[in-house]
Amino acid sequence: MTASHHDRESIRDGTVLRQIIGERSEAKSVDVQPASVYEAITRQMVIDLTAEIHSVRTRIDSLFSVVVGAILLDLLLRLAGLS
Repeated sequence: MTASHHDRESIRDGTVLRQIIGERSEAKSVDVQPASVYEAITRQMVIDLTAEIHSVRTRIDSLFSVVVGAILLDLLLRLAGLS
């Protein structure tokens, strides 16, 4: 068996892929814990702001639905001749 044939066989049977994946899984993970009080407070403020933005967006979506519903109701009443 030649060296190139052995290389091809190791690629085909997945040996090379398992080695690559094994090398990547040994990489260090990123520490996402706040390192200071400032970072903890800032993170909490961002989380709170995200919740407030979600609440405002929900209200705007509801208001938009009401406006579209009112327009459609007005059009239907005009087509029916009731308005």
